[in-house]
Amino acid sequence: MDCRFSVNPLQLSFDSEVSHLGVLIGDATADRIISLSTSNVFVDDTLIPGFWSKTVSSIDSGFQGHLYTREKDAFVLSLPIVTNEVIGEVRKCLEENSRIWEFFTGSKLANKESPIILVSALDPPAPLFFPDNFFFIKGTMDDAVKWLLESDHFAYLAFTYNKELMQKIGIYHYLEDGHQEVANLTSLLMQKNESVRLLKGQHDYFASTHLFDARQNLDEQLGALPDLGYYVFKPSGGAAGIGFYPTNFIGAGKREIAGHIKALEQSGQLPMKFQVQEFLPGKVYGCSACFFGNGNFEMLEIHEQTVTQKGRCSGSRWTPEITFAHQDFVYNTYRKISSIKDLKLGGLVCFDFIQEKIIEVNPRLIASSPISHILKMGDFFRYKYGKGFCIHQIDINTEVTIPFEKVNSGELYRLVLEIWERDKVMCLPQGIHPNGLSRVVFINDDSRSTSQLNFLNELNK
Repeated sequence: MDCRFSVNPLQLSFDSEVSHLGVLIGDATADRIISLSTSNVFVDDTLIPGFWSKTVSSIDSGFQGHLYTREKDAFVLSLPIVTNEVIGEVRKCLEENSRIWEFFTGSKLANKESPIILVSALDPPAPLFFPDNFFFIKGTMDDAVKWLLESDHFAYLAFTYNKELMQKIGIYHYLEDGHQEVANLTSLLMQKNESVRLLKGQHDYFASTHLFDARQNLDEQLGALPDLGYYVFKPSGGAAGIGFYPTNFIGAGKREIAGHIKALEQSGQLPMKFQVQEFLPGKVYGCSACFFGNGNFEMLEIHEQTVTQKGRCSGSRWTPEITFAHQDFVYNTYRKISSIKDLKLGGLVCFDFIQEKIIEVNPRLIASSPISHILKMGDFFRYKYGKGFCIHQIDINTEVTIPFEKVNSGELYRLVLEIWERDKVMCLPQGIHPNGLSRVVFINDDSRSTSQLNFLNELNK
């Protein structure tokens, strides 16, 4: 079936009520497609089987996007296999999380009555008995988005607005030339080496970064590294800390980093493009802004990250104090980026920094994006809790196991209410995965994460 945009002009907005989440494609008043694919943030899809020994689609779930849904939105979820038991578990998880969010924020998320599209690479092992609003697609989350876009009912919220994804879902051809240009630029920025080339020459805010191409003489490239100093290794097309080396927070000398690269080459794991960056000790911070395609931007939030030894962000914290400490650096950096001639940015542009030096650019939704989403909901909170209500801290934990039996029994719901009554801290799952890791947002905990720790301890009992 032809994409409906071959008949009707494609509407696209960089400046909408959801600009803090991505680019809205289609009628702004329509129900949306919410499909948060992890694999789409990897430009080099050879890294996932190479470093994690997983298929590309197997790292997707989509549950972490539940907080971005509305009651009538189509919500796309990926599962290893779909059975009638799994369908029941998904329905219950959606129901309970929707109940939690409605209690605390008044917002209605996608629930067991909403259009839910389950995808899997495998055929169901037995006939499925679906509720009327559930659908199954054998394939990927992008296949489901493409199928939904063939109707004239939904708009699509693109959390990642790049050329490759727009091609996968069948709409790149229908984008205006200027919108194609933005998608092409996003694709370049998603490659770490290219983002350094595009942005580094404009200002001195980048960490010292050496760009490598495995097709060229490695010995010559390694020889150009300064002998003194400590370094980290990163694949150019990666994300989520994949391939990051070393994993001990101290960096590696030239000899060690060269040995690691040679070992990857011998094992066949060396990416085509990668970088060796100066090691910077200290806390890792991140920030986000949305660009409107015309040189203007809105700064959204600044946060401190919790980073694992493998270089993966496992959590983050926002406070007014963190914002105040870094807002001048962040704003000036975005201002300089926005002033680069012929660099037409649209959608989210996020970057990580240490010691006020940029270590990475991410032109897409990031793990800390719930912070800006919560901050945008200020009117909801003031309406429910009074004009004096203030958010003084937001924490995100991206690695929470929520046992399904605690969801099914209602114990999870009782637990979040108990913590609210006792501590006045909100525990809001981004989404609840019935058989995998979930992500949880905590609002107004103390600096020691006391309520979060109590929440996790109760889940583990």
